[in-house]
Amino acid sequence: MLNLYPALTASMGSWKYYIVKMAMKDIVKEVGFASEVYKDKTLDDAIQRSLNESRVKKEIVEYLARRDDRFFSSIVVAALGGNPKFYPVTITDDPQFALFKDQGFDDSFGVLSFDGDQKYFALDGQHRLKSIQTLVDGSEEGLPEVPQGFLQEEISVIMLVRKDENEVSFLKSYR
Repeated sequence: MLNLYPALTASMGSWKYYIVKMAMKDIVKEVGFASEVYKDKTLDDAIQRSLNESRVKKEIVEYLARRDDRFFSSIVVAALGGNPKFYPVTITDDPQFALFKDQGFDDSFGVLSFDGDQKYFALDGQHRLKSIQTLVDGSEEGLPEVPQGFLQEEISVIMLVRKDENEVSFLKSYR
């Protein structure tokens, strides 16, 4: 199944990355942890610190469930596979945006697509991710209910995609 995300493209150093928005329901369904993507625990240890389950359940899940003014910063996610493609949208073709013609905005906005064979895992924000998953799962006794509309709320995700390189150098880059 094709995955499409509204996106901005950016670069820093040798990295090209995308800032996308994802609904909470999609974060829960699509994004995992390094230990779920790679069986090699050294990757998990190198990329992610240990999850503090108590903090997740007692603090962060409660915050998400009880606060209408809840807000999280971006989760940084690595995308493996899926043949990612960025389709830029040229805004300066529209006369109302003529003022922005020479500002470098064209090719910054667009759609990021994956063919459905990708795997996503959190590089930064694993406690936020686990809190969202725990709240939405709802199977654990004593935890609050999912707030109305929460599954449709959106969070920004900074998506790093695999460059054309071998797996060893790829993993070193993510670390």
